[in-house]
Amino acid sequence: MIEEISKGTGIKVDKIGRNSYTVTIIEQKDRGAENISNSRRDTEEGNERGTAEAELRVRAYAGMQVNNLQTVAFGWRAINGNGTKSPAEAGAASFLAGHWAHLDDLFFCLPKEIKGEMQKMIRVMVNGALGRMGHTVVQTVMQQEDMELVGAVDVFGKDKTVEGCPVDTDLAQALETRKPDVVVDFTRPDVVMGNLRTVLNAGVNAVVGTTGFTKEDLEELKGLAEKNNVGILVCPNFSMGAVLMMKIAAEVAKYFPQVEIIEMHHDKKLDAPSGTAILTAQKLAEVRGGFVQQGNPDEEEKLPHARGSEYEGMRIHSVRLPGFVASQEIIFGSMGETLTVRNDPVSRECYMPGVMRGCRTMVKRKGLVYGLDQILD
Repeated sequence: MIEEISKGTGIKVDKIGRNSYTVTIIEQKDRGAENISNSRRDTEEGNERGTAEAELRVRAYAGMQVNNLQTVAFGWRAINGNGTKSPAEAGAASFLAGHWAHLDDLFFCLPKEIKGEMQKMIRVMVNGALGRMGHTVVQTVMQQEDMELVGAVDVFGKDKTVEGCPVDTDLAQALETRKPDVVVDFTRPDVVMGNLRTVLNAGVNAVVGTTGFTKEDLEELKGLAEKNNVGILVCPNFSMGAVLMMKIAAEVAKYFPQVEIIEMHHDKKLDAPSGTAILTAQKLAEVRGGFVQQGNPDEEEKLPHARGSEYEGMRIHSVRLPGFVASQEIIFGSMGETLTVRNDPVSRECYMPGVMRGCRTMVKRKGLVYGLDQILD
């Protein structure tokens, strides 16, 4: 379809795939030989009609950015310096100058049905985009019909790209220029609080998969979210299987209060025990009514921490080995029998439905939310 955006100027929009459009800006030149001559320096050689066409491949995954800029031919007055720049021409000048341009510059002239579709898009920025989880989030956001990747941030991202999107190294600057609705953070326990202070104080929602938070950290995040009227989801585990594992375990604990937790992660994980193990222990402690004595009160560890860490009487054991992703088993014991509840993620893709649900939820919800189970229907 072609829609006129100014006299003698039109825009042709073709949908070529999910969240992917070819946008062609067309201007017919009929202002005489002088203007056509002036435009030839900027038009493709041999363009006898003086037709200006700037073909832009607009991809949602590049974040409100225009990727793969290809100038077929153009002769905009904005480039030539002739006449007053219309909004369309000013936008085209920015495009054709080779700058990254936001789709907002083009949005005003798109057909209504495409505007309606694009208005529903959630603007997502990923912090820690070059990490294993961050990269997977980037790929998943690109596949969503209602999301667009507006930016990727990583402290090691200088002069790098991820899935075709340039990586910023300065989080505060990226928040200002990319203007996301929500930031997904998969970084490190030692930097995550600084990241989230920056994000929340910028008035941006957050979905956090980084672990290692203390009770004091969560209280601070709650206060920041309320102060800035934004939402933040802190989720130790985005796996739906892990959520169900904890729900099942809480039910079992009513009848089998003696329990130990073994969590198994890859050998690159920095914190122990895992956030999932801590959250599981917290939920089980609620069911058990607080501290429950387990094992022989006179037991003696021949090696330090041989019995693992302790939370309200239950023991938590951490395994770190290559080959694991993020497994956990909860072992219940009673007279003459045991019962084990276990979750075994086999790839990081299992976390993505939960992350996407978090993004969709937190752009509408305010305050601190802790745990994926709090946003499930």
